[in-house]
Amino acid sequence: MLPAPLTLGLFAAAAVVLLFWGIWETRTKDPLVDLRTAIIPRVLLTNIASIFVGFGMYASMLVMPQILQMPEATGYGLGQSILAAGLWMAPAGLMMLVLSPVGGRLTDSRGPKFTLVLGGAIIALGYGVGMLGMGSTWGLLVTGLVINSGVALAYGAMPALIMGSVPISETAAANGFNALMRSLGTTTGAAVIGLVP
Repeated sequence: MLPAPLTLGLFAAAAVVLLFWGIWETRTKDPLVDLRTAIIPRVLLTNIASIFVGFGMYASMLVMPQILQMPEATGYGLGQSILAAGLWMAPAGLMMLVLSPVGGRLTDSRGPKFTLVLGGAIIALGYGVGMLGMGSTWGLLVTGLVINSGVALAYGAMPALIMGSVPISETAAANGFNALMRSLGTTTGAAVIGLVP
């Protein structure tokens, strides 16, 4: 099924506005966001990683409660109540809290690039674990723990990578742009998961 003409028109209008905004920002004396810093390779790659990490985090946070709460009669649901599903997912959220200081120490000793790559690898491992463990509450618990461990490491490393790559006067704008890229990843994850029946 094709999108409605209004939706396609709004996408086209958004692309045109984005193009004109980019031209304006590169030509103005005091830009809101200095787009020249966004194309520094290290910043650009960090922003791309932010999109994927945001997508991976949010996709798991949307799929897991659905699987936990779907009736067992569906053949894949685990029949948990809303409260039980929240309790099964809570340790994954706590894992991010616990690993944040570990990620900081790892960044101090090995550098933010290493921490980001390690975080991304752990997220991928978490999805691999999920392929094996989606049939049980314990499997989903372990999947959530592994994915959120990777998210904690990756998200913690991103600001350090950005701040180490841009002039001091641009750190706030560059980190704000990176936060926007994270949001782009999470909203894209929500939209894609919303389309999956």
